[in-house]
Amino acid sequence: MEAYFWLIIVVWAGGLSALWLYRRHEIQRLLITFSGAYLFAVIVFHLLPEIYGHEETNTSLVGVFILLGLLFQLVLDFFSHGVEHGHSGKTHAHTLTAGIVLGLFLHAFTEGLPVADARHHAYLYAILVHKFPIALTLTAFLKNAKIPPIKMWSLLTVFSLMSPLGAWAGEHFPVFAGHHGLVSAFVVGVLTHISTTILFESDSDHRFHLYKFLAILVAFGLAYLM
Repeated sequence: MEAYFWLIIVVWAGGLSALWLYRRHEIQRLLITFSGAYLFAVIVFHLLPEIYGHEETNTSLVGVFILLGLLFQLVLDFFSHGVEHGHSGKTHAHTLTAGIVLGLFLHAFTEGLPVADARHHAYLYAILVHKFPIALTLTAFLKNAKIPPIKMWSLLTVFSLMSPLGAWAGEHFPVFAGHHGLVSAFVVGVLTHISTTILFESDSDHRFHLYKFLAILVAFGLAYLM
């Protein structure tokens, strides 16, 4: 239950931060880079060893489900235009569409599935670190799209509930709870796509950026120490 609370709070923290930072694109990019690096490092240091070390996991299927998760996120990107990894600027004319909402909500629901059964808090921390800049980016996008405040905060409220709903489903639905290793592998595929896209596309000009490099190093170090 405590995890549900933090999953909601971090979305609202990111959304409220956008009221001051929605035009500070450099700060947004640094936060997104940090979150992508932290997410990727948690996958390498914690999630993959946990999945392959689980005695009940069919290891021959783990790779299949990781790739299925990656493909699933590729499909979601088609609808959401990459808002869930900070690419709000690529949406057409800052227009909110049903596809963006559907893609974001499905992504948030999916990443919540392993929360309740995760053996280590590292996964929850990674999702929280990931959600803060995404909520900030989403709220900034909604402000730039001139979405009425009541609609904007209503969308953020529903978005904040999707991961807790996924966590509840992952804990209580037998199709998820009975196959924790494979569900986790699927979500690892989703998050691998997200994190690597953030890291590899954060510098479109292919120049070395010291602050982004330092953000990545700090994120790797913190994830290792978790």
